[in-house]
Amino acid sequence: FLDWLRPAQSRSHLGRFIQSIIDGGAWDIVSRKLDQNVSLLQSSPLAALVPVALVCAIYLLARPRSWASRMLQRSYDACPTLRPGLIALLVTMAIGFAVNDSGVAIPANGAVLGVPLLIALSLAVLEGEPSAGAVVEPADWPAPRRRRGTASPGEAGLASRPR
Repeated sequence: FLDWLRPAQSRSHLGRFIQSIIDGGAWDIVSRKLDQNVSLLQSSPLAALVPVALVCAIYLLARPRSWASRMLQRSYDACPTLRPGLIALLVTMAIGFAVNDSGVAIPANGAVLGVPLLIALSLAVLEGEPSAGAVVEPADWPAPRRRRGTASPGEAGLASRPR
C-alpha cells in the first residue's frame, strides 16, 4: 500500500498490483501467475514434488509429537525458537510459491537451505545428548575436533607474538 502511494513511475510491482486492483485488471495478473506456476509444476516430474513436500512439512510442523517427527521434537526441546522459525520459513515459502511468477523455485530454494541446516541441528542435538530425553543447551554441545598439529585461533595468536 505504501509503495502504491509513491508516484506511478517510482512504484514497484507491488504498488502496480494495487493500482491494477483499483483499475480492475488484477484478475489478469493473478491468472497469469497461476498459469505460470501450473506450467512450471507440469514441466518436470521433480517440480510436482514441491507441493507434496510442502504438505509433508505442514504435517510435521502441525503435529510435532507424531511418529514422523519424534527426532525433530528433541531439536524443538533443545532450541525453543526452532519450531516458530520453521513455521515462519514455511509460510514465507508458501506465499512465495503462490504469488511469484517462478513459484516453484521459491520453496525449492528455501528447502535447499533449510533442510541441511535442520539435519545438522538435529544431529548436533542428538550427538550432544547425555541421556535420552535430556534437554541439551547449546553451550553443552561438543566442541569441534581439531586436526592433530593445528592450533586454535587463540593459541596461534599467542605463538606468533614476540615475548
